[in-house]
This record gives sequence, C-alpha cells and structure tokens, in this order.
Amino acid sequence: MPSFDLGSAALLGKRRIQCIEFEGHSCLLIFLDGRFYATEQECPHKQASLCFAQLSGRHLVCPWHEARFDIESGRCSGPLMLHDLKTWPVSEENGRVIIYFPGEGDE
Repeated sequence: MPSFDLGSAALLGKRRIQCIEFEGHSCLLIFLDGRFYATEQECPHKQASLCFAQLSGRHLVCPWHEARFDIESGRCSGPLMLHDLKTWPVSEENGRVIIYFPGEGDE
C-alpha cells in the first residue's frame, strides 16, 4: 500500500478535523488524544461533506443528518444505519503525518 506524507504533525495537529487533498486523493484527517485518524470525506448518505462534522467522544457526527461513525473503524451507528466509512492507516514519523492509502488494485 503506497504511503503519502500529509505534512507536519505539529501543524496538522492544531485542528481536530480537516479535509486534506493529496496526490489526487482526499481524506478527512482527525486528530484526537494525540493520534491521527483518516476516513473518507463524504457521508454515505447522499455524499454529504464531513468537513464540518463534529466529534462526540470517538465518533464523527455528520452535520447534515447526525449519522455517527467510529473514527478508527468507520463503523456507522446512530439514527441512520448507513454503510461504514472507509478508513486508512495513519502514522506519525519524524514529525510528519503519513497516510497509507491504497493504490489502484489495492483494497
């Protein structure tokens, strides 16, 4: 699985939730309790943007219909039982945030 450097952990850690574009891809980057998480940017319900989602504990809450997603597994819960969000591994290496994002043919 290819990896991509998203930038400085010190800078990216200043915001809890942010939409990130990289190498023709996109993700929602979440910083919670000193750790980074990455999910897809769109809610499975009508592809609503999650860029303005809120965190409730370890759950991302869609601002449009209040669907809730676990930030680590992507599992959906709450009033709308939707498909889970895709998630990708993220690590912090030498002060940089690295995402492991599937290439073509990877899953």
